[in-house]
Amino acid sequence: MKNEILQPVIETLQYKVNSTLGEFAKAFIERSDFETLGFIASIGFNLNTYIDGVFRTYSSNVDVIEAQLIEEPTNTIEVHEVPQEIKTEDISTETPKSTKRTCVRGAYGVEANVVEKWVEEYLLKRGGRALKNDLYEMFYKTFSKQFNAYDLSNGRDKPKWKQNVCDRIQTMRKKGIVAKSENGTEYNYYTIDPEYYANLKKSIQVQPTLPFPANKEMTA
Repeated sequence: MKNEILQPVIETLQYKVNSTLGEFAKAFIERSDFETLGFIASIGFNLNTYIDGVFRTYSSNVDVIEAQLIEEPTNTIEVHEVPQEIKTEDISTETPKSTKRTCVRGAYGVEANVVEKWVEEYLLKRGGRALKNDLYEMFYKTFSKQFNAYDLSNGRDKPKWKQNVCDRIQTMRKKGIVAKSENGTEYNYYTIDPEYYANLKKSIQVQPTLPFPANKEMTA
């Protein structure tokens, strides 16, 4: 079985593809050229899919060749030969070892719990409140090297990596960590829930760089 030997080769190829395309994608995001960014995402997806296919095909061929090289048991028993019932293996019942793969179709490169922890720490370091666009920009700078083809593809109105952040913040609102959106100018900000912020200050010493917003009532 050569899967364990080939896996690092395949993963290195995929990393090189994603990191290279990620650098180009960063430039197109800064230019707001989402049409070209979509092409970059398609290239990344097709290349990753092709590499996965090569891995599966080549691994299967290697397994077949190895199976053909196994000698059939002979009827002549030599003096030092192990008894037949112990020596003979049933190759057909062998279960291949599972190989951990990185899914690039419908899976974000940055896990949900990592995103939520990062968002919370980012807001706390800024006194509990920050502009949405500033948060998105810093998230991209922090994690863009981990983005895969799915992250770089376009959703209905935003890149998938950005949708990932929005989805995680929505979950954090349900947990009572991030305050619900407000109308007006506050809509452009993400804010730590005041009650959560107060409880957190009791358990750990928070030294904000900006004062926490005075308004306490949040609307849906």
